[in-house]
Amino acid sequence: MIDRLLEHQNLVDVIVRRKFDGLTVCQTNRLKLVALNPDDWDVLRALHQVLTGFDVATTIVSASHYPTFSDSFWAITKLRQILISNTDQPRYVEFLKTTALNYLDMYIEKHLSKGQQEGMLIAAFLDPETHNDMSQDDFSKAMEIVKQKLEQMSTTTSSSTTTTTTRSSFLPLSLPTSQMTFSKKDAAKQRMNQLAGIGMNLSNDRSITAAVEISLFTNAIKTNQSFKEFWSTHNQSFPRLVTLVRRYSIVPATSVASESAFSVCWFIARKQRSSLSSRTLRQLLVLKYRKNLLKFKRQDQPSLLQDRLTQSLSFGITGSTAV
Repeated sequence: MIDRLLEHQNLVDVIVRRKFDGLTVCQTNRLKLVALNPDDWDVLRALHQVLTGFDVATTIVSASHYPTFSDSFWAITKLRQILISNTDQPRYVEFLKTTALNYLDMYIEKHLSKGQQEGMLIAAFLDPETHNDMSQDDFSKAMEIVKQKLEQMSTTTSSSTTTTTTRSSFLPLSLPTSQMTFSKKDAAKQRMNQLAGIGMNLSNDRSITAAVEISLFTNAIKTNQSFKEFWSTHNQSFPRLVTLVRRYSIVPATSVASESAFSVCWFIARKQRSSLSSRTLRQLLVLKYRKNLLKFKRQDQPSLLQDRLTQSLSFGITGSTAV
């Protein structure tokens, strides 16, 4: 609306200031009140400049693009950068930017929980399309959060591994001949591990630490690949980070995607139902309300028997009279 108004500024001024025949004095005065002075047009231009960033951010997180946590984080970060920048700006633009920035921070603080903000940081850190655009402060916070998540995963994995090792110590020392596909040296090492109470696969597992995995990831993500291409290539290289990707990077930023999916399902159901014939629809209605029909049938059954008995008696009386 503001775009069209600014685009037709000359036309609006001409229409408002023009003297139309047939207008009363009251109508003419009201038309003069609608006239915009140069200061009003400056306010509209400043408002248009500030709201342009919000319009683009809305397009980024729209449902047609399936917005994720990383997209929402990138949009909010860029929007905050636009509102903070104040290089040779008119006073109206500076005032509107300051006001919009305050309201944006209040909205985020009120509606986004700590878990959601951490999830956005993790998703932006793991997305190659937003990783390099993170500020140094956000990058440090995201790395610290990711490291804590990986250490928690390592603790859980080590506890489960200890249980597996304890159970494997009670396994018999002899293996079937079909499983002895390795060399004698490997078999001897495997036997020594069993005698020492070490699991069968633990001697070959040399999992890297969380810090090393993050370091390798930060070197590998400096690429121009998309999110899908990068993780399709490195899904085996960073197993713990892949778990975080599946947990945070595919979560939609808004509920519009889920609502759209439900709307599509309902549309398909209605379309399929409307394509049925009238006879099929009647049969479906009968099946749907079958319990109610049976209930009515049980209630009406004595009266039906009485009616039939009365009819038979009346026929018998009529027959005897005729004779």
